[in-house]
Amino acid sequence: MKKRLFLFSFSVCIIVFSIWYAVFRQSGRYSIDMAIPPDALLTIRTPSFQEIYNKLSPNTIWQSLKKYPAFGDYQRNIEWADSLGKMHTNLRKLILDRPFAISLHLLPDANCDLLYVCDLQKLNVIQNFETFIPGLLKDYNIQILKQEDRIQHLLYGQTTFYYTFKDNLLIGSFREGLVQNALKSCEQRKGDKKKHYRDDISVDINHKELGRWLSHLLTSDFPFLNASFLDSTSLNFQLEKEEILLSGTTHFLNGNALWPEILKHTKGNVSEIKKIIPDNTAAYISFCFSSFPDLKDSLIYHSRQKYPEIYQSYESSIQKLNKYLKIDIPGLFTSWIGNEITLVKPAYDGEQQLQAIVLAVQCKDRNLAKDQLDYLGEQIRIRTPIKFRTINYNGYEINYLSLKGFFRLFAGGLFDRLEKPYYTIIDNYVLFSNSPAALTQIIKKYILSQTLENNEKYNRLGDQLNGHSNFYAYLNAAPIYRYLYLSLPEQSKHSLLQNKGAVLSFENLGLEFIQEKEHFKTSIIATYNADAPEEFAIKELNEEFENLADEVESGRYHPVLPDSIVVSTLTDFTYETADFTMKGRLKDGNPNGFWNLYNKQSAFTGQFPYRNGQPDGIARLFYNNQKIRAEITYNAGEIRIFREFLPDGTLRTELEYRKGKRHGNAKFYYSTGHLLCEGKYKKGKRSGSWLYYKVTGEIEKKLKF
Repeated sequence: MKKRLFLFSFSVCIIVFSIWYAVFRQSGRYSIDMAIPPDALLTIRTPSFQEIYNKLSPNTIWQSLKKYPAFGDYQRNIEWADSLGKMHTNLRKLILDRPFAISLHLLPDANCDLLYVCDLQKLNVIQNFETFIPGLLKDYNIQILKQEDRIQHLLYGQTTFYYTFKDNLLIGSFREGLVQNALKSCEQRKGDKKKHYRDDISVDINHKELGRWLSHLLTSDFPFLNASFLDSTSLNFQLEKEEILLSGTTHFLNGNALWPEILKHTKGNVSEIKKIIPDNTAAYISFCFSSFPDLKDSLIYHSRQKYPEIYQSYESSIQKLNKYLKIDIPGLFTSWIGNEITLVKPAYDGEQQLQAIVLAVQCKDRNLAKDQLDYLGEQIRIRTPIKFRTINYNGYEINYLSLKGFFRLFAGGLFDRLEKPYYTIIDNYVLFSNSPAALTQIIKKYILSQTLENNEKYNRLGDQLNGHSNFYAYLNAAPIYRYLYLSLPEQSKHSLLQNKGAVLSFENLGLEFIQEKEHFKTSIIATYNADAPEEFAIKELNEEFENLADEVESGRYHPVLPDSIVVSTLTDFTYETADFTMKGRLKDGNPNGFWNLYNKQSAFTGQFPYRNGQPDGIARLFYNNQKIRAEITYNAGEIRIFREFLPDGTLRTELEYRKGKRHGNAKFYYSTGHLLCEGKYKKGKRSGSWLYYKVTGEIEKKLKF
């Protein structure tokens, strides 16, 4: 009896276990990650489709984005899938409430496409799917063509969607090759331990593939996007009302042991670059450290250990250069470096080349930096035939470092574009650039206090970051859009134009990397403003009408006298800048009376009245045909009224000032003389309501500041 009872109980257990094993267990050997091919440049995972729909549908960012073509198709697909789920509850249980991932891949034809992977989890779900879906699809005129290789063809009009099952996984794409690669990935990784799914949305970035995609996408490259020592970034995704927040880790690439090893022992610091770079900067990446001597020692030590041949070549080159110039170049150049080195992509304004970059190096002693660089320049001039005249722009000297391969000695190919750079010193930073126009723009913006430090939106973004990190990065959507448009091949520009508003709406993006043992703790914040496209258009319009006023305010048309002249007894003086020659009288070492301006072709360009060393009276700028371009009324050095005219004499811009700042009425005019815009400034900033008119006089738009 006991024996029979035991056998019966054992049989029941076997049957129950078999039922559980066949129906209720997690069926597969595979997790979603195993089906994602290693060449995915971006992967997004979510606990379920419903999770994404619940987050997106009420969100203000998505509500704004879905009107653009790039997002409209996704919105329609999401709404269609949700409506199917509501109509067919079985479908929601089968697919919509299952974990799934979407990965982006670069294809051989240089296009990109998506791979979809869903974990159906249980065998009975897969069986139900195969019986339920064909009947459902008939209602929507969608056909399934069975294929012997297990990759099925789902036909809808002229569109084919490819899908297959791999145990518990449903894999699909509009590219059959991606499905095939996913199957290969499953086979190659079937021995891997199955991962548990997160309860929130996550994002993975493959830096190598991302760099490869950008090189295909852009005809012009952005050097600071190529971080060769980074492998991948894994982030958790949060969607807020007007922000997207991502936080996680960035991992080093095992094959490049130099920089990861150095960064393990490098403490971060506070970035101060915002004090000097313009508020319209396209992008920057800043490397901060607590001690440059320690960083230099670590770099030398690990270079010797990891790459002895390369280091010996570097030492040999340095020794030859030292011997030729009879100086210690590394010591002379690095003795003044502070705690931050920043690579800057300045805004493109048409005057500078598209490839312009700026390297900003913080100096712990500004005077020491100037003396050392002056001495280096002098030694170069003595021993080379290169002759370069120092450019003077608004009192700032722009020099030329004629030393081929100088930065390559210290940083390899990262700064190839800084071959024989121009440089200037602003505040406690030395700025090197391949474009003198980029440096003059930074100087002008700095003089006008139009820097990131004085930008409210930038400061709000910065307040959410740690503030004491190894790397900071910043992207400004408006100037980045301009670079993207100019860098894209012609066939891709139309699509970008259609989605211009979507790009501009993500106004600012800030990234922060903090070293933690084998990886970076990573934070990314993207701020969203649905009104940004319109604000950008207005800003461009205002800048067009106020550019000349900015130049006048920055001091571009005023002489800056050296101390040797101020204390001299000279009565006449000629002052030269990059663009003008200024000639006038001196009284007690200061400008006095009328000073005349001439351009580089020696044409008369303007006249400014001075009294006691300050502009006083009505100054005028002229076109080449000697028609008045602008009239500026000064009182004891302060601008009171600015008027700019078109070549035919029509008033173009009219601005009121108080205590040297724009304060009061501002008016812009069409070339016909009709009013285009009117508003008010208060202490240098736009204030109140600004009205923009059609040429016929009707109000076109109204903005509040």
